[in-house]
Amino acid sequence: MENKAKIKTKQGLNNRGTAMMVAVVIIAILMVFTFALLLVSYTLFASQNKKVASRRNAEAANTLGLAITEELTDQAADEKSDLWRYLRCNIGQEDTWPYYLEGSNPDDPHGENNAFRYFNMDINHISAYDDYFGEAGEIDGFPGEVQLCIYWMPPENADPDTYTYGHSGIRLFIEVSCNTASQSYVTTNEYKLTVSAFDDSSSRDKKMQKALKNIADKKVYNPALVALTDIKQEEKWKWTFVSRQ
Repeated sequence: MENKAKIKTKQGLNNRGTAMMVAVVIIAILMVFTFALLLVSYTLFASQNKKVASRRNAEAANTLGLAITEELTDQAADEKSDLWRYLRCNIGQEDTWPYYLEGSNPDDPHGENNAFRYFNMDINHISAYDDYFGEAGEIDGFPGEVQLCIYWMPPENADPDTYTYGHSGIRLFIEVSCNTASQSYVTTNEYKLTVSAFDDSSSRDKKMQKALKNIADKKVYNPALVALTDIKQEEKWKWTFVSRQ
């Protein structure tokens, strides 16, 4: 009887040990399954966020590109556009803003390090809009970073070896880059400059020509203080949209 009791006790211990091992294995499988579900859920969540960020960047970059085009090509751009005024004083100036030559090394005189100019764009904080938009930086849908890269090239058929920095036919390129949540989108607009003479019989032209001196005297538009004679006060400028990439 005593031996039988010992055998039954050992069998009971063995059964409990086996059951414990089975329970541990089942728990381990459930944990692995749970972690796998969490990983899949996180991957889907991150992927969805990336898609949202990518769409946001694309919409913002294209919208801003359209806005810049309307601004530069407006008939009254000289009165309305700070960008137009900045370009009027600086572009085409050999000593302050060299043209970009494709294929150049970045550090060459006409490479990107010398020819490209970058501008970061922030939300224009206007206190009157606080009740509607909230504090600056909290506008829903605004990309995390918006940057403009502006450079110019000589007229399409110009020979770089003999180009003398004339203004007519200049090609202007404005890259709009929007970055959010490690996602980025870039669109590039190309414009062409047409130069003509002012019409002395037009009051609008006379006003525009006179205003150019005031523009050139302001450092915000002419930080390098390019001389008015180099800016060519006698030239009437018109930007025309060419293409978008």
